[in-house]
Amino acid sequence: MEQKNTNTDAYYEEDVISLTELFSVIWKGKIIIVITTLLVLFITIIGTKIYNEKNAQLTMVISLQWDGITDGEYPSGQLFNYKNMFQTHVLNDAVDEVKLSNISASDLRDNLVITGIVPNDVVALIEQSIKDGEKMTYYPTDFKLSLNFGALGISEEQGKKLYVELLDKFREDFEQKFIGNDIIRELSLDKLDEYDYDDIYDILSAQVNLINNTLDRNILEGSNFTSSNGYAFEDLLVISNLIQNTSLEDMLAGLESQDYIISKNTNLSKARYENQINVLQNSLIEKTTIKTELNTLITNYKGGEHIIIIPGTDIQYDTNPYLNTLYEKLVENEYEIASINAEIELLQSKITKLPTEVEKSSTDYQDSISFFEDKTVLTVNDLNDLIIDTNQAVEEYNSLVVKNAVRTLTLPNVEVPKNMVLVTAIGFVLGSMLSVGFVLIRHNYKENKQKQNIKIS
Repeated sequence: MEQKNTNTDAYYEEDVISLTELFSVIWKGKIIIVITTLLVLFITIIGTKIYNEKNAQLTMVISLQWDGITDGEYPSGQLFNYKNMFQTHVLNDAVDEVKLSNISASDLRDNLVITGIVPNDVVALIEQSIKDGEKMTYYPTDFKLSLNFGALGISEEQGKKLYVELLDKFREDFEQKFIGNDIIRELSLDKLDEYDYDDIYDILSAQVNLINNTLDRNILEGSNFTSSNGYAFEDLLVISNLIQNTSLEDMLAGLESQDYIISKNTNLSKARYENQINVLQNSLIEKTTIKTELNTLITNYKGGEHIIIIPGTDIQYDTNPYLNTLYEKLVENEYEIASINAEIELLQSKITKLPTEVEKSSTDYQDSISFFEDKTVLTVNDLNDLIIDTNQAVEEYNSLVVKNAVRTLTLPNVEVPKNMVLVTAIGFVLGSMLSVGFVLIRHNYKENKQKQNIKIS
């Protein structure tokens, strides 16, 4: 029994290695450890670098701002799908600008991920509404763009240029589709001289109306906008109304007095008025025929009436939808007839007021012409100044709208799937462990082999 214990202790002593011996073994295998560790570290770094290059992302955050975006719509009311916000021609144009001949619009679309950003407070509201059995819809206005430029085989710099071109081409497309180019042409006095005096007045009146309509379209959304000249749309509208209520009214007063209207060619004016009267009379015949037919339908109508009783009251109404429609059309028709008759009477009045040869030679008539022509020059100059300021304000406002349609919240930033520092550290640790383990196993293998040789001998 004592002999057996002695043998067991000897066996354990042979298998146990002290720390001193352990460090000695490791130190003897230091070259193997260093080489193995460096080899593993090299493979790890190269592999990670290749993987990152193939899967590197260039990310940025943008904000979209236009009327209707919070309802998930374009300004036209068309549904906005942010996942397809970049149309094919926009993608193609951007690729062409950066001169990436090896990339197609389809390649770019496949490697560009657009993600809507929902604020945390909105997420909480949505979750609460779901718990309450309600439905809440939120349309994001901020988006994260992720471009896999590694998979596209382009550099980081090319990816950044591609982002710039994508946003610029989107703005151009947005402007073309949804921003009106309300450019008003200036008036030419030389061209106006080719028209008669009443035509000149009508042209200037139409120009003022055009300016007013342009300003009205921009006043509501651009209420806080001021151009570089210091004009708000409201200011320009005030100037336009002032021209309309003063200069044009003065021109109208000079155009037609109690006794005559001024004209460059009396015979031509008379012929034109008479032609306009003939056209109106033909229209009047058509309207009168329609009036007769409506009266006949109303007189011969045999249908019954419907009685509508308001619940909870003693009030009741007798109604007949078809008969009511006929009466509405009759009233509308009579209004049109009255308007046509008024226009005919006005033209007939103008014909009677065309000047005679004696009136043309009078001082009053010549003074009226001089007054009208002088007023025309002043009004045209004022209108052209207003047109210049209006065009500038509209152009600057449209540029601001287009610029704000897509705003960059963060600059493009490279995101790699693997952290090189962390992976390198892990590779170093694994390489060290692997190499130390290899040295220890190698040492143990040699020790066992020597013991077996001793036993055999």
